This record gives sequence, structure tokens and C-alpha cells, in this order.
Amino acid sequence: MWQLLFRPVRAVALVLYPMRLAGRGYIPRRGAYIVVANHLDWKDPPAIELTFGVAIRFMAKTEAFRIFFLGGLMRG
Repeated sequence: MWQLLFRPVRAVALVLYPMRLAGRGYIPRRGAYIVVANHLDWKDPPAIELTFGVAIRFMAKTEAFRIFFLGGLMRG
């Protein structure tokens, strides 16, 4: 589902809310890396994924998975 919907969702999101990734040169072209973000809002993790343009595996507190829609998205 992610592969199917990511590109169109990303295109619409970046038109409605333009974002840029500062420091892109520090991200390795190949291999794994860890992204650490001190976010203030629930919208920040999706914004990070849309800006990076790659699948990101998130860690979240257990209570976040109990939220009806959000929990299903994170498990998916």
C-alpha cells in the first residue's frame, strides 16, 4: 500500500505544504542510517517521511498504537 500511494500523496503534500530537507548531503546514498527528530506535533513524523522521500521505520510509544486510525497506519 505504501508503494502504491506514497508518490501521489507526496506530490500533493509538497504542493500544499512545501518542505525542504536541509543537510541532505549528510545522508548516505547507500546503507542504513538513523534519523532522530525532536518533534512537537503528530504531523512531524509524516512530514519527515515525505521530505526524505523514502520508507522510514518509526518507533513510537505503545499508547500511540492504540489510537484508532494512527495505530492501524503505523502497523501497516
